[in-house]
Amino acid sequence: MSDDFLNDMRRNWREQDAEVEHIAGRLRRGLLISRLMLWLENGMGAFGLVFGAWAVSHGAAMKSGVVILAGVSLAVFAPLCAWLAWRARRAEPRWEDETPQGVLAGMVARTRTVEKLMRYVRLQGWMLIGLSAALWAVSPTGYVDADRRLVFITVFFVLSALGAFAWAVWRSRGARRERARCERLLAEFR
Repeated sequence: MSDDFLNDMRRNWREQDAEVEHIAGRLRRGLLISRLMLWLENGMGAFGLVFGAWAVSHGAAMKSGVVILAGVSLAVFAPLCAWLAWRARRAEPRWEDETPQGVLAGMVARTRTVEKLMRYVRLQGWMLIGLSAALWAVSPTGYVDADRRLVFITVFFVLSALGAFAWAVWRSRGARRERARCERLLAEFR
């Protein structure tokens, strides 16, 4: 064997080690952020339930159908969305193997969890759009006044949904690229 051949093998091996170490650092950060997000999502679910109940009582006192319906939807959908996120994050496998194969397999599992969460984000965006449509559908009955509050809520919900869709597309693409990269490296280790 020539020295050039051995030098190329050493260089490739060092590049793989550096790439795997970089992925391991991102995996550690991602798992920490995942734990923090789990607490935040659960807190927002509880806050949504409490604030939604307050909005229902406040809307009843004001005799405002739009505030009552928005409060009911917040009290129902915020805990539901928190539960979906908790369920997806809970199913994420724990990363315990510090070997290069373990790091790469852990990142592949993490990217699958991210893609599942992004499907839930898109679902939440459709919920917001559906709720806006439902509020406008109820407005001819007179229960919900088609006034500036309804327009404000509709604009807010639609912009939130568009932001959620954009975030989900961007994050899903990144997760797919990361998974493809990790699967390629994993194939090289086998």
